[in-house]
Amino acid sequence: MNQNEYEEKSAALTQEINRIEWLEEDFLSLKRKHEERVLDLQSEFHHLSFEVESLLHHIPEGSPRKYIDLQRNGDLKWQMDHYVREHLDQLSHHATQIHHQLDDEREERIRERNRLTWE
Repeated sequence: MNQNEYEEKSAALTQEINRIEWLEEDFLSLKRKHEERVLDLQSEFHHLSFEVESLLHHIPEGSPRKYIDLQRNGDLKWQMDHYVREHLDQLSHHATQIHHQLDDEREERIRERNRLTWE
């Protein structure tokens, strides 16, 4: 391979390495935004749940409906928290897989570039 071919192939592999790094940065940015939105949803849900609970405390003490609704509200909070934990765990798992895949691709391109020779 002559010097021009070497430089062209090296530049193409460097571009590919950079593209993979940008993909990873973009993915991590999207992941962080998604995590923030999920946590915002959870926070908003907790706020609404607190509001419902406050309203339920204004119902007279002897009302069986009050206790049923308080229990349901608590159950919904638990379900939301469980959903958020599970969702963020799955997201983290998939993000790790994607990170490893992109890292492997980038390392392979670096090895290809390092194997290039010219005379």
